[in-house]
Amino acid sequence: MTRSKKIFIFIGGFAIVTCFILIAISWDLILREYEFKQKFEFIEVNEQGFKEFRHLKSGIVMVLLPGGEYTMGLPEEKEWWRGAEEVKKVKISSFLIAKYELSQGDWDKVMESNPSKEKDPDLPVTNVSYMDCYGNDDSFCKKLGLQLPTEAQWEYACRAGTPSEYSFGDWLKPTQANCSFAYPNPAEYKSQNEYLVAVNDFSKVASFNLHLQSLYMIGLLTANDWGLHDMHGNVWEICSDKIQFNELNDKYKSIIIMDSTVLRVRRGGSYIDPVFLCSSSYRSAIAEDVRDDRTGFRPVYVFDS
Repeated sequence: MTRSKKIFIFIGGFAIVTCFILIAISWDLILREYEFKQKFEFIEVNEQGFKEFRHLKSGIVMVLLPGGEYTMGLPEEKEWWRGAEEVKKVKISSFLIAKYELSQGDWDKVMESNPSKEKDPDLPVTNVSYMDCYGNDDSFCKKLGLQLPTEAQWEYACRAGTPSEYSFGDWLKPTQANCSFAYPNPAEYKSQNEYLVAVNDFSKVASFNLHLQSLYMIGLLTANDWGLHDMHGNVWEICSDKIQFNELNDKYKSIIIMDSTVLRVRRGGSYIDPVFLCSSSYRSAIAEDVRDDRTGFRPVYVFDS
């Protein structure tokens, strides 16, 4: 067999293999698109320029976020008032996330119950644990083929491309987040002791404000730059990540009975928490089987890799 003939056969074989690979890839993409269309319908492009879809089985509106890389966490300066956070670069693949915190109406539609203390179909569902949301086959997300966000996904969605402490800048306004504005901004104080003195002066105002605060209906306040509402405040949002007991600040250890408890990260703060607990990077934790009337969640849909 001549050399030119061997080259011709090699090139032909390579072309056939390449063709089969491209067909397989194309078929896989077609199947994925078909599967997606069985689960979601396109609604519109939101004001911020991102596509929104409706989950057909539940009616939940979700926003398609682009993949990207961002810096998770914040520098350790003034760590005394921030949650324990590790600063690192994180790559995120495209995913869908609920536009709103899950409402009581959406929970009731799937679970045929409403565990929330303050009941209204347009309020976020509360008194649900990680196990109720995602931890077993009968959980809300598992019934719908959805997931809880990782905390990296959650922070990526909350930041919406911003490097600042909050997705709206260096502080929040009442039109942007349902949380307690009765406490001063700790960034304006040099030490924890100095801040605590200031908080003492605010104690009467804070106590009064706590009686006025309550849950807000989903979507009532300003959306972030990706069209997501209430990423700061209203209710804490459970993530899928476990967090180790020794990763928590001392203030958390004092309220956890056993260090053997399986803990899950929760993010975003709640309606009675000070603004600084509602930042993009602040980390809290909750035992995975504990229900709390300030804790809810926001489901995601992750594309198969």
